[in-house]
Amino acid sequence: IMKIENTPTERIVNIVEAQREFFRSGATLKRDFRKKQLKRLLEALEKWRRPLLEALWQDLHKSEQEAVLTELSIVEGEIRNHLRHLKCWMNHIIDDVYGL
Repeated sequence: IMKIENTPTERIVNIVEAQREFFRSGATLKRDFRKKQLKRLLEALEKWRRPLLEALWQDLHKSEQEAVLTELSIVEGEIRNHLRHLKCWMNHIIDDVYGL
């Protein structure tokens, strides 16, 4: 069982500011970065599948089958869809930004 602890407000504020600064750096604009992050999210879903299923049972009384069908598979499908279409979508963004 995972122990739950409250995060100090100061730590949350510091994390949020660090994330904002990282976003402002422009690092998130690159296709490779976005693709890597999507793959990492998919890996995290796989790694944390069992705890997620247990949480969905505890909180919502969803069976494993229901949780997979109505929660996990939908998110995984969306991530895979984004990975498949990312290049095309980003080409459209570049076209829009540069007026091409």
